[in-house]
Amino acid sequence: MSADIRAFVEACDTCATYCMKQLDQPLQTHDVPERPWQKVGTDIFTIKGRNYLVTVDYYSQFIELDFLPETNSATVITKLKHRFARYGIPAVVISDNGPQYTSMEFQTFAKQWSFQHK
Repeated sequence: MSADIRAFVEACDTCATYCMKQLDQPLQTHDVPERPWQKVGTDIFTIKGRNYLVTVDYYSQFIELDFLPETNSATVITKLKHRFARYGIPAVVISDNGPQYTSMEFQTFAKQWSFQHK
């Protein structure tokens, strides 16, 4: 059945015209920070219907995972505050352009906690 669906979609002119496939993005290089937790990256992902927040230290490649009961800005901010309380406030936090990170609430959080959000 999956093969039939794939064949139908591949032959569909409308599907080809309005395909929502994401374009491949070139990898961006980053300088290695001078100390742990100076620069971190964060993102949200889903496994088996459950949402998680991943935070990665650019210095050590250390990974922290948090279960997210909700994927809104407030929940993400709460989880990051716990991480920052444990390891320190990074100078730079890098994320994608997800709505949790582009919200006014997250911008205010970055300003109040004195980190640069990229």
